[in-house]
This record gives sequence, C-alpha cells and structure tokens, in this order.
Amino acid sequence: MSSTYQQANDVNPQQHRNEQASYYFSNNMAYRISIVPTSLGVSLGGNFYYSVLQEINTTTIGPLLSVSKGFLERKLRSSLSTGFNQVLHNMIASSQVLTARLSGSYSYQKSHRFSLNLNLLNNFPTDEKEAFTEFTATVRYGYTF
Repeated sequence: MSSTYQQANDVNPQQHRNEQASYYFSNNMAYRISIVPTSLGVSLGGNFYYSVLQEINTTTIGPLLSVSKGFLERKLRSSLSTGFNQVLHNMIASSQVLTARLSGSYSYQKSHRFSLNLNLLNNFPTDEKEAFTEFTATVRYGYTF
C-alpha cells in the first residue's frame, strides 16, 4: 500500500483574489503473488486519487491487474498490465479510462540493459466530449558502471 498527500497554495499579489489552495491525495493498494521457481508474478490492486483545484474536485478510482514473467535465467523480463478507471468531476461521472501496458527488458553482461515499453490509453467520456486514444512507445538503453 502506498499513500500520498500534498497541499499547495498559490499566493499571487498581482491577483485580487485570495490565495488558492489545491489538495491531492493518492492511495494505491496491490497484492502480489510471486512463483519464484517459474519467475512468474501476478498482481491485483486498485487505485484512488482525489484532488481539489480551485473549486473542482476530481476523483479517479479503479482496479489494476498485472502479470510478469522472467525468461533466460531472468535476463529477459516481460510484463503485461491493464487498468480501468472511473473519473468523476464534482462527483459526476466524466469519463472511463482503459489502459494497457506491455513492457520487456533484457540485461546483457550485467552492465547493459535494453527495454521497450508500449502503452495504450483509451478515454471514453460520459458527456459530449470526444473519445480519444493515446499510444506511447519508449525504447531505453541503460549502462551501469
């Protein structure tokens, strides 16, 4: 379980309004089962985010599922995860967000690591806004010395 709380105040002498405070609360919980001999892991969890910015309250809540597997004596690692979140603005349903992530990494000679991450996000608004899809691919190389 992981929790975060943050508060910030915007004090601007150029504006005639009072200072504006914003709040952010995040809570993530997950249960993971690892089967060491097969290098297989499964996680089931959920998240809850709540923020207040000016007079807009935003709540995001939903479940998460993740499966990971190691291959080639754990030099090659892969994972697949998905999440589904309900987003509410001022306690009114605003959108539903479906995410899927596929990642893999390969370690070479203890000091080199190559990784590929693919992320897909589908946002389905519940009001008149237009639905959209985002796709992100990230390639990384790391060297440890």
